[in-house]
Amino acid sequence: MEGVVDIKKNINKIIIVVSLLINLILIFYILKDKFLNSNNIKTNLEKVEINKDYSHYYFMTNPVDEYFSMKIINANLSEIEIRTYQEEYLKIWKNIYDNIISIIRKKCVYEEDIARYNKFTNEINISFENIKPLLLAEMLDNYLLQESPEKHSYGIGTADKLKMYEGMIYRNACMLFIPYLVDEYKFPDSNQIKSILEKK
Repeated sequence: MEGVVDIKKNINKIIIVVSLLINLILIFYILKDKFLNSNNIKTNLEKVEINKDYSHYYFMTNPVDEYFSMKIINANLSEIEIRTYQEEYLKIWKNIYDNIISIIRKKCVYEEDIARYNKFTNEINISFENIKPLLLAEMLDNYLLQESPEKHSYGIGTADKLKMYEGMIYRNACMLFIPYLVDEYKFPDSNQIKSILEKK
């Protein structure tokens, strides 16, 4: 009986990790144009009237992604600036995630709700480390290299891209809850985003 329970637990973990990986891939393809082709962003933003009621936003649109898109549109970015934005992407989404998850934790009075909270936050905390090896292998395209230190070596640029992808994990977790926190949480505006990013 315990074996069956363990199998069910493992299946649940696999489902969560796979769903997060799928979300990560979807967001990567959506955001890659934002980070690589500022002309596309400008054209798309000109066509779309931006709804400012972010509390009702669901999965794709939010002021944080808009903030980073606009920064990229208005600058010819150097490699250092791109890496800075990738680091900041993780920083801002981790901050938002911590705030949202704190609101949710305060609502968990009963043991079963606390257990659900702990399970969710634990899965989010380990999910990026679980998907990172395959993601990194694809980024480095090192499948034909034999196992060696060189196979797993990479530079600062790749490390900062990984930070942005980790930020996407926190982003996706936040966007799951935002629609249900209409009266409890509001996205930071651009000035608040700047203030958060300026903090050490």
